Amino acid sequence: DALSVSGTRPTVVPAQPPIQIIPVESRPLSPAYPAAFWERRSSSAITLVRRVARPVADEPVSPEREFGAAVAVTSDGWLATSDTAIAGLRLSEIGAVVNGKVLAVERGVRDASTGIVYLKVVASGLPTPAFVRASDVVPGAAIWVESHPRQLAPEILLTVRARSSADPVPSNKISRRFLITGAKEGRVAGASVWDGAGRLVGLLESSEAGGWRVIPAGPIGSTLSQMFSGDGLIRRSTLGVRALDLSAVTLDVATSSLPSLGAWLRADRKLKLPAVAPSGPSARALLDGDVIERVERDILDGTADLGERLLDYRPGAGVAISGRRKNAAFQAEVTLGSEVVSEQIK
Repeated sequence: DALSVSGTRPTVVPAQPPIQIIPVESRPLSPAYPAAFWERRSSSAITLVRRVARPVADEPVSPEREFGAAVAVTSDGWLATSDTAIAGLRLSEIGAVVNGKVLAVERGVRDASTGIVYLKVVASGLPTPAFVRASDVVPGAAIWVESHPRQLAPEILLTVRARSSADPVPSNKISRRFLITGAKEGRVAGASVWDGAGRLVGLLESSEAGGWRVIPAGPIGSTLSQMFSGDGLIRRSTLGVRALDLSAVTLDVATSSLPSLGAWLRADRKLKLPAVAPSGPSARALLDGDVIERVERDILDGTADLGERLLDYRPGAGVAISGRRKNAAFQAEVTLGSEVVSEQIK
């Protein structure tokens, strides 16, 4: 017979690793924002909401009523936004959130030359920004988009020239837009775009393939000066011409004799409007097909369009125009005209 063996197996207790206590850091995370943003106590960014016909006291505003953004440009309640932000809305339907309250918009002025709209609310002590000149904006610059107050998203500025177009632009209109990176989600028209020093670069206009178009903020200061003086109208100097910025034009023929830079005077075939207005200031000086390369000493080198260059001159000023006409150099003297570009929003 086999021997039966019985017994118990000794219990082996695994060795316990030493307990390690990981301390919790009490130091707050350092912000990635430039000091110009995280040190400021309040933002000049404003949220735009749809007003209701009969608001109820102490009723919270639902996020669904938010539709755009603006930025305070005067301490007493003038706001700037893009025309695309309020498209299709009446003045009575627009509200601005200031210090947690929805304020009614008393007055609205559209500047057709820039695409910027100015809205007035009753407020005081609003923080206001400094503006960056368009000529100081360069590709590759780091910028910050503030679609909601104190919510900043870093982006990169891609281009600073006019967008490509086949339609000529009146000389009293500033068509150049900056193109910046950025996804469609989380961005709203009218949102403010800042540089690292907290200066206003521009306002978001609309999205396009690869980024967002931005309206330059540079003209805002001179526009406000006109609105607050005299009859309150916004006027722009004009040559009375329509032109294409050759730096943003793609030509269909490789052998074209046109230069690569300058303002090419050209009729608007869609609207059936001439390149040179028959009764305008340039009627006797410029011709359809001329390429303006210089206004006084300002060269049209693609960094600014014709309308932007004319911002530096007052209506009625005499300017020397030089360029190319049928492959030959030409010069002309023109007295700038004046055109009202503002309209009241109802």
